[in-house]
Amino acid sequence: MRSRGDLLLTTLSLALPVAVYNLLLVERKYSVLFGRGAFLQEPLVGREKLAFVAVFFAEVLLLVLTATALLRGALRRLLPGRSWTWVAGLATAAAYFVVVTIQFDVYRYFRDGIDMGVARDLGGGDLGRAIAFVRAELMGLLPLVLAAVAGGVAWILLCRRFGRRISGGLGGSRQGRRFGTARGILLANVLLLFLPALALMASDRLARTLGKVEAHRLYRMPLAFLSDFDGDGCGILTRPFDHAPFDGTRHPYAADIPGNGIDENGIGGDLPRAEVRPPMGAWDGERLARRNVLLVVLETARYDLLDVEVDGKPVMPVLSALPGQRLRAISHFGFTGPAICGILNGTVSDAEEGTSLIDRFRALGYATGVFSGQPEDHADIARRTGMDRADVRWDASSMPGERMYAGTDLNSLVVPGHLPVGEFAKWIGTLGDRRFLAYMNLQEMHFPYDSEKIPATLLDEPIPRSEITEANREWLLRTYWNAARRVDTVLGMAIETLRASGRLEETLIVVVGDHGEELFHHGYLGHGVNISHEQNETVLKLVNGEIDAPEGPIGLCDVGRVIHNALARDAKDRLPLGGPVLAIVGGPVAPRQIGLFDATGLRKYDFSKDRWTREDGPGKEPRAMDEDPAVIHAWESYALAAAR
Repeated sequence: MRSRGDLLLTTLSLALPVAVYNLLLVERKYSVLFGRGAFLQEPLVGREKLAFVAVFFAEVLLLVLTATALLRGALRRLLPGRSWTWVAGLATAAAYFVVVTIQFDVYRYFRDGIDMGVARDLGGGDLGRAIAFVRAELMGLLPLVLAAVAGGVAWILLCRRFGRRISGGLGGSRQGRRFGTARGILLANVLLLFLPALALMASDRLARTLGKVEAHRLYRMPLAFLSDFDGDGCGILTRPFDHAPFDGTRHPYAADIPGNGIDENGIGGDLPRAEVRPPMGAWDGERLARRNVLLVVLETARYDLLDVEVDGKPVMPVLSALPGQRLRAISHFGFTGPAICGILNGTVSDAEEGTSLIDRFRALGYATGVFSGQPEDHADIARRTGMDRADVRWDASSMPGERMYAGTDLNSLVVPGHLPVGEFAKWIGTLGDRRFLAYMNLQEMHFPYDSEKIPATLLDEPIPRSEITEANREWLLRTYWNAARRVDTVLGMAIETLRASGRLEETLIVVVGDHGEELFHHGYLGHGVNISHEQNETVLKLVNGEIDAPEGPIGLCDVGRVIHNALARDAKDRLPLGGPVLAIVGGPVAPRQIGLFDATGLRKYDFSKDRWTREDGPGKEPRAMDEDPAVIHAWESYALAAAR
């Protein structure tokens, strides 16, 4: 009885703090329980939260208990004569702690947040600015850390005073007799193997959230493997569901061979033929007007930026007042990397090869420059898009001390827009009468939509990150609009630079977003995680130029065609535009969602939920629809091309 009690007490003493640590990290990164600042996440609702906590602690505690019992048994056989319970428990808990720390990259988090020497250098030698860089992140995590430490200390003190009594009580209890033996632990593990299947049946959202936890992934493996009868990676207990569980050539992500009469993926019927629009060919400089081109990409720019007013005033008065043509644009993947590659290379995905606009204009004898508020080496964008071959490249990594947000790693390095605009102005002064292509990227509208570098123009106080919840949506919206106003002000600086140099009238200006942003319109916060007008549709305005606009939207892969057509001397030389626009969440070959945007709205299929929905336009709620083979066939055609 004492041995059982010691094992259970050791597990509670060592595994419980590690489990709490793991839960705090999950909440900090994914906001699954409280939904505060849940960027790019889908918070749990109602009873899902209770189910998540119950399953989480059951799996973590049982995993540590099992590993401790196994390690203790091995040590007793190798080195008999000692209990080894605490040694085994400490080793097991430490191992899980290390795994979780690596999974959530905690070392880099604290290294980037606390290494004041690095932060001071990034702050230009100013320790006060260095502290400002890290304060927001540390203050967000500190209460959680202190709570965990306090709980751990309290438990240790309790065990020191009442340890023998607690151990005896645990060993003698019904639960101790049941779960403190090898047979009981084995039975508990067998029963726990069914929890992933029950979670999947209860809620797809619950199952996906539990999938963020290492212990759950471990318990999910056996049944997922055993239910995959044909070894194709999909099974009857996975999502998406395997419609042909005994045929390894047929599963939801199988390549559909055109015209063979077999529906390999079980959705939409057999693909009649693969239809993919060929990429743009070489540009003929003799057929294009030699005008300057300024391509401005706005990070996280919603489709309605030019329509919104706050207190009767437009959010973006500069861009709204510029004479030009508005078009509807769709981000294919809803993330920055694929979007920038699509804009510059004319591709749907960043995995495809394309000809960069930078290379096209260099071949035409233009001066080329890159001026970006983000580090363009992030996601390998610079290499993929030919930015490294531009005559001048200036991005956020050129002046890291001016960053807008906390943290010292590359992903969080963002600088205010007046800096790239200032470098653009300097460059313009060196060009003489040479024509130019300039790529500019402005970052102020990215989450969390506020920093000390963004003046509070449209509101008294921006929403703190800790208060970003669906209940505070109006406050959040106004903070976002305020960031958009700052971007508009910076854009006005670029316009004034062109006007002062006498180049404004002879410069074709294209202002386009890399994707939209959902601000709790359908329960999400962010982009690229759910296909919708809010997340995928973005602003596109053509200034000092005009094209034959299609009736429906265009994809970001067609921005190059828009520029070509605006420069074409003769209408007959314009490239075709229009047609349904494919959008994807996940990978091109194995997506979670696919959708088609056209003039009638959005039609979407969700693989993980096996659900068809449509949205009749921006701001409309999704509603159920019947299966639409056109959506599936568009994705299948693209997946075949991407696989090649």
